[in-house]
Amino acid sequence: MLKEIRKTEGFSLAELMLAVMILSVVLTGALSVFINTTILTNSSANLTAALAECLSKIEEIRNTEYDDMLSTFNGTTFNLTTPSTGTGSIAVSQIGADVAADLLQIQVDVSWSNKNGRVGGSSLVSYSARR
Repeated sequence: MLKEIRKTEGFSLAELMLAVMILSVVLTGALSVFINTTILTNSSANLTAALAECLSKIEEIRNTEYDDMLSTFNGTTFNLTTPSTGTGSIAVSQIGADVAADLLQIQVDVSWSNKNGRVGGSSLVSYSARR
């Protein structure tokens, strides 16, 4: 008797290799999205923390007597607590000679380095008038 050649069910080697190649392209794209999302989340968290410290410094300055603001805070620097690689500077200046020194501009600048090595920075400006 002749043995009957049975066709086996399953995938050929070429089909499996093609499926693995397609899967690797898809997973590489998904990994790239995950990595970039993590970087953006970190950058956003640093920006939020830095701006919160800027606001805190501005409130600290505004709670100071008006006549002491310029002499106490102008030109001072500080280190950020989060992100730990950040620094900040404060500039307090009088607005216009015609205002008779009744209006001060408060500018707080911060900069930091993210985990990916990029430098981030932001600045907030506020005004304070004599009460």
